[in-house]
Amino acid sequence: MQIDHLVFAARDLDEGVAWMTERLGVDPAARGEHALMGTHNALWSLGTCYMEVIAIKPGARSTHPRWFGLDTPEVQARLLRGVQFVTWQVRVADVRAAVAAADHDLGRPLRVTRDDLHWQLTVRADGTMPGDGMIPVHIEWGKGVTTPEKALRDDGLRLRELCVGTARIGSALQDLGVADLVTTDPARDDLRACISTANGEVWLAC
Repeated sequence: MQIDHLVFAARDLDEGVAWMTERLGVDPAARGEHALMGTHNALWSLGTCYMEVIAIKPGARSTHPRWFGLDTPEVQARLLRGVQFVTWQVRVADVRAAVAAADHDLGRPLRVTRDDLHWQLTVRADGTMPGDGMIPVHIEWGKGVTTPEKALRDDGLRLRELCVGTARIGSALQDLGVADLVTTDPARDDLRACISTANGEVWLAC
């Protein structure tokens, strides 16, 4: 098990990309779309994992309540304030087994395809995020897939630390066996990531 990627959401993708590019000092290495969810995103490699900024694609429809709570009034209100660090994802070998073993409602595995990529990730029926995003989405990549952090241009960005606030989720990360992947802070209820860039370390918290 490992950190797969960090998820930032924006009201408008171009605005989100501009916000992230200003902080990292580099443009995204790729962009993509998710027809199933009516969303589009921009990606940066972090070496052993990656990062995305995602937004609802204007005019696009979704066949399912959008992931990461993008359709919910709560997340929509947050996005009015600017880019938001909404959740993180962990890579597992068998997502169905992970869901079956969990004592928390992670959602059900949903199969997604895009170009030559295919994967399954946990999505709740109403699109909301477990633990308001503090509990990670679980993702299983298809066999033979070159995962994004390897396929993307490497600009030297690296994840130095991911800090997860556990004030509202208690021991959930320990229960799921993912606490050792991150730093936890029981006094907070947000996400913060330290990224090493060519201009020094940058903390992303929003």
